[in-house]
Amino acid sequence: MTACSFGTLEIVESLIKNGAELNHQREVDGITALMLSAFNGDLKKVEILLKNGADKKIKDKNGQTAYDYIDQIYPRLNISEETKNELKHILK
Repeated sequence: MTACSFGTLEIVESLIKNGAELNHQREVDGITALMLSAFNGDLKKVEILLKNGADKKIKDKNGQTAYDYIDQIYPRLNISEETKNELKHILK
């Protein structure tokens, strides 16, 4: 999950290749790597996670899915509306 927040796409791909548990949820809040990638507006990481079996229907402890995190992306990240719409489309 840390790689989905702060790491490169290559690190995420390497972790997936080496058996990372894609649907693991943090104990404290139930957040997954897919949710973190969506929250950061990282389309490529979301795509690779979904391609490798991440479950977009998992809900965190507040009942939110990765889709719901798109609307919470920090404005300072300067994620385009086009990217947000693409994320919404693939996480719908």
